[in-house]
Amino acid sequence: MTDHNSIFAILKQQEKILSSQTEQLSNIEKSLVTMAVQEKEISHLNNQIDALWKKYDQAFGPEGLIARLQAYAANCPKEHVKANLARQWVAIGSIIALMAAIKLWG
Repeated sequence: MTDHNSIFAILKQQEKILSSQTEQLSNIEKSLVTMAVQEKEISHLNNQIDALWKKYDQAFGPEGLIARLQAYAANCPKEHVKANLARQWVAIGSIIALMAAIKLWG
C-alpha cells in the first residue's frame, strides 16, 4: 500500500505542476493576443504616418503646391496687384459710405 500512496502523491504533485503550467500557458496566450492587437495598431499607425508624409511631400516638395504658389506669386506683376488692392479699398470705402448714408438719411 505504501507503493500506492507514493504513486498517488507523485500523481498529485504532477497534477499541481500541470495546473500551474496550464495557467502559465493561458497567460502566455493572453499576452500573445495582446501583442498581435498592438502589432496591428502599430501597422495601422505607420500607414497613417506614411500617408501624412506623402501629403506633406505633395504640398512642400519641389513640385508641390507651395512651390507652385510661390512661382505663381513671383510671376504676378506687383504694380497690378497694388492697383487692384487700391481699387478694392476704394470700393469698400464707397460701400461703407453708402451704407452710412442710407442708415442716416433712410
